[in-house]
Amino acid sequence: MQIVNDETLSSDFIPESKFIAKQQLYETFVNDEGLTQSRPEYMDFVDDQSTTSIGTLFHTDKLINEALSLGSFGTQFNELHESFILATDSINILDSLIANNMQAGFIEARNLLIEQVSEIQSQLELEIASKEQFKNQKIAAAISANLSVVPTQIPDENEKNVNDAYLAFETGGIAQIESRYSQLFFIANQCKFKGGPAVIRARNLLQLLDELLFFDDNSICEASGIYRNTQHSSTSIKPINKISVQPNPARNSFEVIFDSPVEDIISLVVMDVLGNIIYQHKTTSTSNPVTISSEKMPSGVYTLTVQSGL
Repeated sequence: MQIVNDETLSSDFIPESKFIAKQQLYETFVNDEGLTQSRPEYMDFVDDQSTTSIGTLFHTDKLINEALSLGSFGTQFNELHESFILATDSINILDSLIANNMQAGFIEARNLLIEQVSEIQSQLELEIASKEQFKNQKIAAAISANLSVVPTQIPDENEKNVNDAYLAFETGGIAQIESRYSQLFFIANQCKFKGGPAVIRARNLLQLLDELLFFDDNSICEASGIYRNTQHSSTSIKPINKISVQPNPARNSFEVIFDSPVEDIISLVVMDVLGNIIYQHKTTSTSNPVTISSEKMPSGVYTLTVQSGL
């Protein structure tokens, strides 16, 4: 109710904190119709925010997520791909049999399989073309929605600019990130509690150019005015000498390998370029390497964050 009534929420970054809180609450209400309808104030809040930058940015992000989502395409593609592999393997087996025995049955079966492979290839091409058309339509709609955003605070201005960079990257490649480097770095170097979720997304995009970029949030936020009442050593981030990910890029899974034992709980988080958490897991030093399945992750670039002492 404090958020709904636009009351003071924090002593730091008051306008920004309010805006970020409203964004999060709006998303909660949109995704939970029952909760929204439980109080008239909640319904009024959603109606009021739907025409502001909060509602428009939510709609933009939804379009981007739809563009990236495999949906039924992933299942259909996998089924067709499995049929293709099975048919080609069968052809190879028949080739070996025919080399030793030119039976008419073997040759006929081989010809039928070749026809089946050709048909599957055509279906795969249609599926890929359909998915690409769907993606392009959603990207175009997202670009249009993002252009209509009228920022009022730092978080929504950042989000609009990061959306612009990401959508340009999807349509024009890595050169679009390079041309926006200064703007993205300015956003990435902000305190995430002031700049909003777009700060993390900007960092993810910059890591496409330089995966060794590092931002010290403690120092950044302290310089921006975030005051911490306590600092417990148990919650501080402890450096790990070296972490490797193999294979990279990955297909079905990848391993996170630590070069030395870590005497702490390890937290692993995988995020996409939109800042969505795709995978998270806590483990101990006894699990080295840590294997993470990527089989169900859509094709794309992801950021892995590893922290110890959590």
